[in-house]
Amino acid sequence: MTVFGSGDLPPARNRATRAGGQASLGGDGTGACLNRSRPESGSFIYQFRPLSSMRNPNDTTYISTGAVPTAGRWRGVRFLYSVNALAQLPPDTGREVAFAGRSNAGKSSAINLLTSQRQLARVSKTPGRTQLLNFFLVEPDRYLVDLPGYGYARVPDSIRRHWGELLERYLTERAALRGLLLLMDIRHPLTDMDRQLLDGCAARELPAHILLTKADKLSRGAALAALAQLKQRLATNYPGASAQLFSALTGQGIGEAHARLDGWLGYREEPVKAP
Repeated sequence: MTVFGSGDLPPARNRATRAGGQASLGGDGTGACLNRSRPESGSFIYQFRPLSSMRNPNDTTYISTGAVPTAGRWRGVRFLYSVNALAQLPPDTGREVAFAGRSNAGKSSAINLLTSQRQLARVSKTPGRTQLLNFFLVEPDRYLVDLPGYGYARVPDSIRRHWGELLERYLTERAALRGLLLLMDIRHPLTDMDRQLLDGCAARELPAHILLTKADKLSRGAALAALAQLKQRLATNYPGASAQLFSALTGQGIGEAHARLDGWLGYREEPVKAP
């Protein structure tokens, strides 16, 4: 079941009818909200529900959204295309979450685990294999974006500069980008490049959430100590960033990471700035 605030649907869809359900978002002043469900057929059904049934009905600083059940949603993610220039990017609408990190930090493995798909993102033992911006479609207007890894790739300086410019402009100019998942090997956290990315996020007030990957490589006590130390450093220098333990091998941290993605992609209540 899905509830949308009127700002989540284009004006042309505010009165859309699908599978016999009519939608009219608050135009009559009654404060109705829209429910959407996806039956087995795969089509959508829209229904009214009184705004009073929502949590905090008078608090307009919250948007409550949702879609198909979490497991089904992520298993349905598919590769869309790769881009090598800003002109190739899809329209700057909807919601996107980017995955970034040092080469061999485990980005591809994390994407595969989070989507319950073994080969959605190509995993390689050779660092730096992700050399384009790879877009994965979650649902219409919702994307995951796998960014090129940094630090190891053996490429000419001209290509390296091109990547740097492409990443910088994407991270600073992309309006659809709602959050950055920054992956760090728990044994080598917060490198200089990691700090540069966090500086960029702070400059544009873009939320960043760190996955300390390969947590299974350390004992439980050592992993928790590394997380506590990182959080202390973040609180001092990057108070807008958060962090957690993560392991693509054991599945540790998958629930917390999914919750973060759900918020940024608009599938659960997310605080937004009041006008």
